[in-house]
Amino acid sequence: MTTASKAKWVLFLLLAVLLLIIAFQNLEVVEIRVLLWDSKLTKAVLLAITAGIGFLMGFFARTLWHVRAWSRRSKTNKADASNSSLV
Repeated sequence: MTTASKAKWVLFLLLAVLLLIIAFQNLEVVEIRVLLWDSKLTKAVLLAITAGIGFLMGFFARTLWHVRAWSRRSKTNKADASNSSLV
């Protein structure tokens, strides 16, 4: 395991512990309204849902970034290959 991957795990664990601490401090029930939907949740559940949505958005943004970079590299490699065959 490299130092960078160890650092990522430590950071992940610290954020998870911090999220748990914040969640246990916010156990009161709140009412939320989204468009036509009304519900009552604890702040802890609302924070967990929000954190999960944020994580998924970051994951999809990172994946999209890598796919676009791979696509650009693929196009560049194809163009270089066709140009070199003309020489």
